[in-house]
This record gives sequence, structure tokens and C-alpha cells, in this order.
Amino acid sequence: MKKIKYITAFCMMICIIVQLNTNVSANENNICYVAHRGYTKYAPENSIPAFEAAGKEGFQAVECDIHETAKDKKGKRRFVIMHDQTLNRMCGLSGKNVYQKKLTYQKIRSKYHIKTGNNIESYTKKQLRIPSLEEENRK
Repeated sequence: MKKIKYITAFCMMICIIVQLNTNVSANENNICYVAHRGYTKYAPENSIPAFEAAGKEGFQAVECDIHETAKDKKGKRRFVIMHDQTLNRMCGLSGKNVYQKKLTYQKIRSKYHIKTGNNIESYTKKQLRIPSLEEENRK
């Protein structure tokens, strides 16, 4: 355990030294602005509208989490974009946890929608479907 602490401390020290010795000013175009879970000021997190808003606002990248679904009839798994391991928080579900990894992509897509987040009333049910990684990569 001590060895892990020392290695972690050493790595953190290296990161700090590298950052202190990196000469990047805000006036140079070396800064990449990343929208965490999309531009959530105007749309629910990890939704297609949040990703589109991030692009319109000038962000160069979007950070998102992905989770694998269950295999479909053809044995194919997909990746859905969602921060949590369950659908509960974003889809307004209570009670038993609903895990993406136990549902096929088709089931998630047809049955669940994002129901919480900023300006939720401004978007259609179709716009608030849980996006797949493939869908977002096509944009």
C-alpha cells in the first residue's frame, strides 16, 4: 500500500512540474475548451441537444461517459452515452435500479428518455432519447 502511495505522489509531482514548465498563455490558440457532458447550461447533460449546443458555443470537444448494453438478438452490444451506470437519475425512475448493461440498445431506445436537466421542456421526446456512441460520432 505504501508503494502505491509513493508512486501516486511521484506521478502527481511530475504532472505539477510539467504543468509549471509548460508555457501556454491564454492568448495563444493552444487551449482546447471541452464541454463536460455537453453544454449543460442550455440542455440536459449527455443529450444530443447538449452536444450540438457545445459545438455552436465554440467548444472544441465534448467529454462524455459511455456504458455497454446487453447483447441483442444478433449478439451485438452497443455503447450508450450516460454518466451513471443506471438509467434512474436521468430518466426519472424510482425504485429498483435499471442498468444499461442489462438492456439491449433497442429496449433502451424505445422505452427510456432523458427526463431531467436544464431546459428539458424545450426539447421533444425524440431529441431526448439516450444517444448511442455511434450516433454521436456521426455528427
